[in-house]
This record gives sequence, structure tokens and C-alpha cells, in this order.
Amino acid sequence: MEEPGPELIDYLEICWKRKRLILIPTLFLVLAAAAISFVLPKVWEVSCAILPSKILTQNPQGFYGEAVLFDAKQIASQISESSYNSKIADELKLDLKSIPKFKAVNTKDTNLVLISMRHKDVEKAKLILQASSNS
Repeated sequence: MEEPGPELIDYLEICWKRKRLILIPTLFLVLAAAAISFVLPKVWEVSCAILPSKILTQNPQGFYGEAVLFDAKQIASQISESSYNSKIADELKLDLKSIPKFKAVNTKDTNLVLISMRHKDVEKAKLILQASSNS
């Protein structure tokens, strides 16, 4: 007859015997993570969604329809490549080097462009994103 394998109570007994080997490192790592999180500077992520401009057009049959002036993928690419940074810096009177890196993506199956950035100063980040969405 085969001997049965270890039961759950066997594992619990081993954990109880070795509780110091489990609790001390766990407590140390929790305290270290808490200390590091308080020491690191806070970085905020600010994002906004923009919709490319549209105009109303009339076809030869007399029906009206919307036409997008700029493709959302093109706008996202230009923003990601820092094409608007000099205009934003001029508008906000900032040093061009102080403008943080943007991340812009065209959301799937939509015409929206999602712009996001990480910065320590949330108010400055909001101003920069607002200026970028107006550009």
C-alpha cells in the first residue's frame, strides 16, 4: 500500500516552526519598500484626449458630411516626435529643454489622440498639455 503524500497540516506545521525565517525578511522588505517610496520624488502622469479638427463638406449630390483635416495617426506621430515643443515653449515662455517628453498614441478604432506625460509638477504638466492640445 502506498504511503499518502504530505497533507496541508504538514505544510502549516513547517511554516509555524519557521515563522521567524518568514516574518523577519518580509517585515524588513515591507519597511524598506515604504522608506524608498517616501524618499523617491513624486511623479505625476497627466493625460488628455484630443479630437482632430473636422470640417463640414458637401458632395456633388448635395449631401453633407464631415471630413477630418488631419489624420489622428499623423498628429500622434508629430506630437511624439516633439514637433510642437518649440511652439509650446514660446507660448508658455519656457526653456525648450525643460519641456518633458510626450507620449501620444492614436486610440484603436477612433479618431482620438491620447497624449500623456510624466512630470513632478502637476500644474506645470497641465499647462503644457493644454498648450499642446491647442497647437
